Amino acid sequence: MSKNELKYKAVLGKDQVIEHLESLMHAVKEGRLNVQHEDQSLSLAPGENLKLEIKAGAKENKEKIEFELSWSENMELTDPVGQLNISSTEPEMESFSENPLQEGDASSRSPASSGPAIVAGDESSGEKDKS
Repeated sequence: MSKNELKYKAVLGKDQVIEHLESLMHAVKEGRLNVQHEDQSLSLAPGENLKLEIKAGAKENKEKIEFELSWSENMELTDPVGQLNISSTEPEMESFSENPLQEGDASSRSPASSGPAIVAGDESSGEKDKS
């Protein structure tokens, strides 16, 4: 099987990024995804079951989130580990009676104490992002 690949990288305004993400959502819903950049184009057919990988990270002067969708014939559903929430609001923290930390302790307000969190380290230096 030969490999066809199209890569695109640009700094865009938020509205342009939203347009691209909405187009991606629509194409996945339709089951036909066509990506074109300059003289390259690639047509894909997302299956009914998609593998979703999300990696989010933050450090001093850079934040990022990466989404990867993949699929193959006969891909079977798996049970998700934990619940994934993506929103524009901070999660409300639950207090656990088994937590020995006092309420005023900053570590008691950690997102990890309220359930699964998406946090990944960014190993890149101050150089341009290579992904």
